[in-house]
Amino acid sequence: ANDVAVAVMDGADAVMLSAETASGMFPLQAVTAMVKIAMKMEDEFEAVYFKTPPHDKKSSTFYNESVVSSACKLAQDTEANAIVGITQSGFNAFQISSHRPKSQIFIFTDNEGMLNSFSLIWGVKAFYHPNIKSIETNKVIEEITKILLEKGELKKGNIFVSMTSMPIGLKSKTNMIKLSVAE
Repeated sequence: ANDVAVAVMDGADAVMLSAETASGMFPLQAVTAMVKIAMKMEDEFEAVYFKTPPHDKKSSTFYNESVVSSACKLAQDTEANAIVGITQSGFNAFQISSHRPKSQIFIFTDNEGMLNSFSLIWGVKAFYHPNIKSIETNKVIEEITKILLEKGELKKGNIFVSMTSMPIGLKSKTNMIKLSVAE
């Protein structure tokens, strides 16, 4: 129990059963207990949310990390329902998650190999979109909005923050934020 609680306070994306808990007689109960502990810790320690990871100004990703940080702050300030990332590498998925936003995190990618990896990142729900590179940025955001509305992830009138790299077809780092209302 203590290990799970400390992992949550340290900002771990996932916890797993190990040693005797993984091979014990009651694995379902062990996982259920882990979930309860993790959820309680996230509720109790509000400081876990919106902690801003330190950014090294000399880092090659400093500007991109700053864009993601600004998007998370914008989502907090506007009480946005979701933060939507469009990525090929997964950079913004990891960065958004590190802020532990209260908004839902939806990541769209055309990289099928990344989908399983995204499921291990805290709070991330990933979607495959095969045409990301071939469509203009505003059109991609329109399509993503339609998908999220159809799947019931967003409702009309919900506020969401989108981020991606522009131009969208290049494999560059996140450099664009857009605030939208689902219509």
